[in-house]
Amino acid sequence: MGLRRSLKSAHRHAHAHPLAHALAAALVIAAAVCGAGYHVTAANAATSAAASEATIVVNVRLCGATGDGRHNDSAAVQRAISRAAARPGSTVYLPAGVYYCPTRIRLSSHVNLRGDGMSVSWLMGHLDFGSRCTIYGLKIGAPKVSAVENLGGANHTVFLGCRFRGGGGTGNDTAVVMLGSSSGSSRSLSHVTFSHCKIERNLGVEDFSVNGGSGRRFNDISVYENPTAGGSSVTDLTFVDCHVGVSNGARGHDTGSPRADIEVWSGQGKVVQGWHHITIHGCTFEASDRFCIDLADGPAANGRHLAGPALIANNLIKGAGYGSGAHPWSYSICLEAPRNVTIRNNTIYAAADSTVCGSYGPASHTVIVDNRIDLTVNNGVHQSGDETVVLKGQRNVFERNVVKAGVSSGPLLYLKKTTGNRVAGNTFYGTHTSDDLPMVLLRDACHNVIIDNLFSTTEDSTPRISVDGASSANTLRRNRFRHH
Repeated sequence: MGLRRSLKSAHRHAHAHPLAHALAAALVIAAAVCGAGYHVTAANAATSAAASEATIVVNVRLCGATGDGRHNDSAAVQRAISRAAARPGSTVYLPAGVYYCPTRIRLSSHVNLRGDGMSVSWLMGHLDFGSRCTIYGLKIGAPKVSAVENLGGANHTVFLGCRFRGGGGTGNDTAVVMLGSSSGSSRSLSHVTFSHCKIERNLGVEDFSVNGGSGRRFNDISVYENPTAGGSSVTDLTFVDCHVGVSNGARGHDTGSPRADIEVWSGQGKVVQGWHHITIHGCTFEASDRFCIDLADGPAANGRHLAGPALIANNLIKGAGYGSGAHPWSYSICLEAPRNVTIRNNTIYAAADSTVCGSYGPASHTVIVDNRIDLTVNNGVHQSGDETVVLKGQRNVFERNVVKAGVSSGPLLYLKKTTGNRVAGNTFYGTHTSDDLPMVLLRDACHNVIIDNLFSTTEDSTPRISVDGASSANTLRRNRFRHH
């Protein structure tokens, strides 16, 4: 059963209460993604059956909240959470309104948070969430802060049908959605799902000349394992049917991200464990200024790369490099040394630099299959002529993809200092007008197999594969070349 059909079925059979409806949908989402071989568990497994009579619904209005967007509702919302926490599995209800909460709200474990919909119920402030919670039907966040962060050890929590706003602060923890450990705080998380959510463009404006593009506070979603925090674990994190980089309504170009739509990163050090089981399925990523998706893994103290696996499937990824000014890197998908990443059935638009880049370290066992990489779409990005797809590392697979070049494309596939890759059954459409520019370039690449591909280009150019440097023992056969 398809994911959307499964959701409709869950909605049809969850009649009793909005909480049961949300939990049923979350369970279906988890089961659908698990079916792809990834370990995802929906929130609140202990309360996913019919709620017992011991649980209650606490209306924040009855605890003193005004919901007028002007009066400080922090104490009233926290009071409602405390009452619900006395009966695990209970729900705090925020009716339509704007709940101004300048003090951080702490959502206790085993407490659910429900609004009347992301367009009418707004928790205007920051939310720290615990374990086995379901948060749905809300807008969350405010300028200068992140919208949500996890408490240490948070697990089995679902955000369903929520919208997030934030960023523009001065600290590193002001990505719109901030997960994992950062700035000295060790905050592990596991089995956290964001489903059918909207994450707005970060309200900040990155000055690349000042921070060199390393300002993680400008991301829409940041997932970090910072070794200076004393060690943490990030595992089984899922984004399904989300829209990342939607408008924040603040200025002219107000979609995408000033830096990365999502960055998942492990630092370097002896306490690094690496992130594991990241799933990004069925999402839309607006064109960002630097990255759409960046999966990075700094090595542990012994030099080993530990992060992975990850699944990036069935997404629309609209490209990167929108921002003005000099920038040395802008990638639609960037892999910085993780292991076992699968990129499948996506539509991916051009980046200013490489569109899919397995660069900055030995990314290995990457599987890139059945994608449409289309650089002919006008997404507002100026293409610099860099390689479209870069493969590094070892034993990667690039099969059954369709790659359409833009007018300024460099080589469509670049295998650099890499061994044991398989490139098979792909279709490459070039617009090259010079014989000096190959469609596929192998440099210092050994023991790679390139077979059964179709290379098509204009009549002004000869489609070809170029092999140079210290390349050896590569297999090139049954490839077809033509003009279109």
